[in-house]
Amino acid sequence: MKIDDAVNVIVAFIRNVQLNRAIYAVDDKPAINFWIILHSNCLDTATIEWCKLFGKSSGTVHWERFVPATERAEFEKGLLAAINKSEDEWSNYRNSLLKYRDTSVAHLDALLKRSTHFPDFTIGIEAAYFYYDWLSANASRIDLPNVRAYSADFRVEAEHIAEQAIAATRGMNELDLSRYFL
Repeated sequence: MKIDDAVNVIVAFIRNVQLNRAIYAVDDKPAINFWIILHSNCLDTATIEWCKLFGKSSGTVHWERFVPATERAEFEKGLLAAINKSEDEWSNYRNSLLKYRDTSVAHLDALLKRSTHFPDFTIGIEAAYFYYDWLSANASRIDLPNVRAYSADFRVEAEHIAEQAIAATRGMNELDLSRYFL
């Protein structure tokens, strides 16, 4: 288990959240499947990446793999303060993302009802920032950039690109897919 792996998952999560938000900000009801699928894929990928970080503690980049057992209570206390949530609120949020992953993204468990609630990553991204900051402060890493600034800059850039790309596809006619789905 390498710290770089955890950092890469955190950054991948942040990028997918911000790309999803950028697309939605530019066009919250896209008319063509390309944008609908891209939007959905970003949401699903963000969910998977987040669950690697905060889902099962046996995961290779789960925060418990890097935080020594003697410091976990302090980490959890700091995490709850960073996201401004109680233990129960955090548990409910975490469980909602795991359920979404299990019923709609990774497993599509036929025995469970498919989720119609799409994750809001407001809490999730703050948790990821906290984890990233902890790694930066406690893992002797001085070369990590400011993750919040990177996230904000990535969002601005993604929104600018999305504006141009969505504008370029407005009015396009999609392939008539009905012939494939009889």
